[in-house]
Formats: sequence, C-alpha cells, structure tokens
Amino acid sequence: MLKNVLPLGFIAASRFFGLFLIMPVLSVGALALEGVTPQNVGLIVGVYAISQMIFQVPFGFLSDKTNRKFAIAIGLLVFVVGCFVCANATNFTTMLVGRILQGSGAVGGVASALVADFVKDGERSKAMALMGMMIGVSFCAALALSPFLNAHFGLNSLFYLPAAISLASVVLLFCVVEREPKRTAKSEKVKFDTSLLEANLLRLNLTSFLQKMFLSAVFVVLPLQFGNTLGISYALGAFLGFVAMGAAGALGDKKRLNAKFVSVGIVLFGVSFTLISWGHEKVGVVLFFVAFCLHEPSMQTLAASFAPPRLRGSALSIFTACGYAGSFVGGVVGSLAFVSLGLEWFLLALNLVGLAWLLAVFHLKDRSEV
Repeated sequence: MLKNVLPLGFIAASRFFGLFLIMPVLSVGALALEGVTPQNVGLIVGVYAISQMIFQVPFGFLSDKTNRKFAIAIGLLVFVVGCFVCANATNFTTMLVGRILQGSGAVGGVASALVADFVKDGERSKAMALMGMMIGVSFCAALALSPFLNAHFGLNSLFYLPAAISLASVVLLFCVVEREPKRTAKSEKVKFDTSLLEANLLRLNLTSFLQKMFLSAVFVVLPLQFGNTLGISYALGAFLGFVAMGAAGALGDKKRLNAKFVSVGIVLFGVSFTLISWGHEKVGVVLFFVAFCLHEPSMQTLAASFAPPRLRGSALSIFTACGYAGSFVGGVVGSLAFVSLGLEWFLLALNLVGLAWLLAVFHLKDRSEV
C-alpha cells in the first residue's frame, strides 16, 4: 500500500503546499503590481478556488476515459505554467490569468481516485488518513516558510518553488507509482446517470461543500473578531486534529465507523460554534479543528467506496469540486454575514446550517452496511 500511497500523497500535498505557501502574503504582496487595488486583490486570491471547482470534473472525466496518471500529469503541468505566469506578472491581468491557470490544474480528485484504485476497501481509511496527514504537514511547512521566502527572495519565489516541486512530482508519478489497476468488466455495466446521483454520494458531496464552507468562513471571521490572539489555539487544534485524523483512519474501516464519524464531526462543529459564541473561543477553535480533521479520512473513504470503479475519477472530482465551491461560498458569504449579523448571530446561523446538514446525512451508511 505505502509504495503507491506515499508518492501520491506527496503529489497531493505538494499542490496544497503551493496554495498555502502564497496565502499569507499574496493579498499584501500583489498590491505592488500595476492595477491591483484593495478592491480587486480579493479576486486574485479567490479565483484559484473557482477554477479548481470548474476543472475538477473535466479532469475526472479524462481520468476515467484515458488513465489517471496521464490526467494527473497534465494537471501538474498546467499548474506549473500558471506558477511561471504568476512569478513573472507585473500587473493585475497577468497575475489573474496565472492564478486561473494554477487552479485549472485541478487533479486532487483524480489523485484520490488513484489511491482508492490501489487500496482495497478495508485499508482505504488508513490511506486517506495518511494523505490527510501529509497535507497537514504541507500546511504547517508552507505557513512557516512563506514569510521567510517572501522577505528574502521576493514574492516570485513563492511561485517558483511549487513549480519545481510539481515538476519533480511528474517524475515521481511515472518512475515510482505503479501501473494503475485495470478497472473490472463488471464496472462497465454501471450507468453514468444513476451512479453519480446515488443518494450516499449526494450526501457526501453536500458534506464536502459544507465542511469546506465552515472552514473558510471561520478563517475569514475569527481573525476579524479576535485578531492574532488565537495562534496557540490554532497550533493545538492542528495537533489534536492530527490525532483525531489518525484515529478515524485506524478505526473507520476496521470498526465500520466512517459514517458515524461524519455525524460526530457535525455535532462537534456545533459545540465549537456554541463555545465561541459563549466567550470560550480558544477551546472552541481547538474543537473545530478536531471536528474538521475527524471528517477528512472518513468522508474521503466513503466517497471512494460508493463511487463505481469505472467512474471513480468523475465521482471524486465532483466531490472535490463541491469542497472548493464551499470554500469560495464560505469566504464570501462568511464575511458578508459577519458584518451584517455580528459574531453571535453568525455562529447561530452556522449552527442552524449544521442541524440541517446532520439531518441530511442521518441515513448515510458505511459501504459495508449497504
């Protein structure tokens, strides 16, 4: 399992590294470019998520029609082109085009599908948890390196480094990852229109959307409300989140708890929002991270399990695209709702959404129960 999961996890983590590396400084650094203003800099930051959302599905279809490694390589190369355009941008339009190209190499769902192809059902939670942990490490490394690289080597270094890592990932993909398994003849009989509208997959697409929407909304609103006072809580939450992710990966398949972990995570989101609204923001933030990380391997595993093998690339790309849509909506709606409603009413609104979400996934099953 590790021979294929580790390099694919590295490839997926490298994409997130490129995203996280630029996030802390892009909104400020881009203001030095011609035509960039405080009013339009948000578009430079957010357009990446939009193009990711749009292009996940075409790459998923491509991976089902051809092969997954080919689709991943194309996506990585498109991302590299986007990085070079951004690194050499001198004005708003060029930077915007580069960011669109970066997001257009949207192969996160395809990478997850290839991992699911390689790993048998009983080990998928562990594989997805391992990928999640690698992405988590990339998140921490990116946040640590970003200010240093920007200060000593300039904003363009934050595009050149991910480009170099992505080129190395293409080599890794074809030199280390094994030939992908052949999809079975039985899967060819699955009808496209019904398989991607299966009830459990729809519940999981909703989960992907709302989970990322909550994350984006929280990261927009909490700094506005509390400034930089929650740094230790973020760090502790990330650490305990890794523990929760490992537990979900180890027990999800073994004990058939993946669907229950999804429901428990939603409940914990609600508790965390309640604690924050009651003035216990540090504890609430830690619990929020635990809930988020508890979800990651469980929902990824369930989505991979319910997706028919022949259409797994398409199904997981739709699932991933829903997450990027949630990130965009959470950022935009979160800031507007916070300004209009204030923190307490904003968190109450999130709790009401969470309650509806919990009801929607009430009948979600583990694949082994179906």
